[in-house]
Amino acid sequence: MKSLSWNARGLGNPRGIRALHDLVKKEGPDIMFLQETKVSSRIMDRVKYQVGLHNCLTVDCEGRSGGLSLLWRQEVELTIKSFSKHHIDAEVKDSDNKGWWQVTGLYRHPETSRREETWDLMRSLSRGAHERWLVMGDFNEITSRMEKKGGKDRAELQMESFRRIIDDCTLIDLGSEGTSFTWWNSREGVNAIHERLDRALANNAWCRAFPYAKVFHTIAAYSDHNPIVLQTEGCVQKFKGQKPFMFEAVWTESEECAKVIEKAWQVHCGDGPIGEVVNKISRCSGRLLRWNKASFGTV
Repeated sequence: MKSLSWNARGLGNPRGIRALHDLVKKEGPDIMFLQETKVSSRIMDRVKYQVGLHNCLTVDCEGRSGGLSLLWRQEVELTIKSFSKHHIDAEVKDSDNKGWWQVTGLYRHPETSRREETWDLMRSLSRGAHERWLVMGDFNEITSRMEKKGGKDRAELQMESFRRIIDDCTLIDLGSEGTSFTWWNSREGVNAIHERLDRALANNAWCRAFPYAKVFHTIAAYSDHNPIVLQTEGCVQKFKGQKPFMFEAVWTESEECAKVIEKAWQVHCGDGPIGEVVNKISRCSGRLLRWNKASFGTV
């Protein structure tokens, strides 16, 4: 199954609709979560037929801002659980007979002073340890300075707040392939700013059900955000002839485990192969924290 999330920055004109149509044709998503549609449900009811995703729930925009839509193919079994102007929560049955799982499309409030409201919303939607939960969308925040290039440094307190909500909800960043950033301020040279604002997070139960899931940063015309595409299956062939990277809990018994992780985080990774290693270690350390909490009740 393939899911797509995109901050479209408005779909109320032919150019925006054409960009969306081209994106759906290129990626072929089964489920698509759109943010900042800036249109009403009446307009999205027309758009969904134009792009070939006939099922749709839309949260109307307010004035000329906001607006969310979740679209899915007719053959996909999906039930809406709740929605607001900052989220759409649903339950979906996987096409590969792996049962039901939960998916939340999230759009964090763009005003810094009100962003904690979105984190409180995430906490209220958080699932139990045995429920498979995926969260995708535009979080309007970064977890570290490595996720930003150009402009003023992000306040450490803001990034720490984001890292804390990920930990509170026992979620793991699924990483990405493709471009390093998902948003660009459309300026060049020294005035250019790039940030990784869009991402996919999942809990351990979801990761165990979909061990070969991959997230890709793709491109689309029109918006200043890159879409993110999540493919749950179909990536296993990339590991043909070699085993995929897997973290073994028994490694934590070694005295060197914490030292290796700490040393790896001190590496300046950039966008090269070392960055991929650090990315894997990041995911593993997240799983290690969850494993310690589940086993001992502490970190």
